[in-house]
This record gives sequence, structure tokens and C-alpha cells, in this order.
Amino acid sequence: MKKLTVTVMGLAALLLIALTVFAVLDRQWFSAALEALAVAFLVRALVQQRRAPRRAARSRAAAARWTKPRVRKTVAGAQGEVAAVRAVCRADRELTQADAVTLVRSVRPGGRPAARQRDAR
Repeated sequence: MKKLTVTVMGLAALLLIALTVFAVLDRQWFSAALEALAVAFLVRALVQQRRAPRRAARSRAAAARWTKPRVRKTVAGAQGEVAAVRAVCRADRELTQADAVTLVRSVRPGGRPAARQRDAR
């Protein structure tokens, strides 16, 4: 599915580049500007699609380097799960938020997240 998405986005970018060139040749500046903007967004999306697997692999490797004592020490002063996840993310910028949540939840008693304050009432 991802390959199909990248292929369609690439073809759309090529088509928009051709339309932009024709708009410039016809001196339709507004159309050319809009099409160039659309090309820029498509190229940015393509670059992000290519980076996603590398980012996930780096995050998994970074999560493997974290030990439970290190996680406990990092989240010691945090009030609640959200603050704890933020603390772990700040301590290691290579972690994705999902991996940081997994690390924080792994050091909670019973391996489960703490009850919400609203549910504790």
C-alpha cells in the first residue's frame, strides 16, 4: 500500500510540474503559482514518507538502550503519565512518542498505566 501511495504521489508531482511549465509558457502566473505550491507540498510529503521507516528504526534502537532504572530516574519528579512521557522524550530526542509511552508504562506497577484522575473520584 505504501509503495502505491508513493508512486501515485510521484506521478501527481510530475503531472503538476508539467502543468506548471505550461501555465508559465501561457503566462498564467496565478495558476503557475498554485501548481508550484502543490508540487512543493507533494515533494514534502514524499520526503516524509521516505523518512518514516528510518525514524521508527532509530526510535526502536533508542528504546532498547533504556533500562528500567534509567526510566524510573527520568520520570521520578513527573506528575502523571503525560508529564512522564514528556520527560522521557526530552531526555532522548530519538524516541517516538509511542516508544516513550511504552517505556513509561513498563515501569508502572503491574505494567499498566495509572488510573486517570477523573476515574479516581
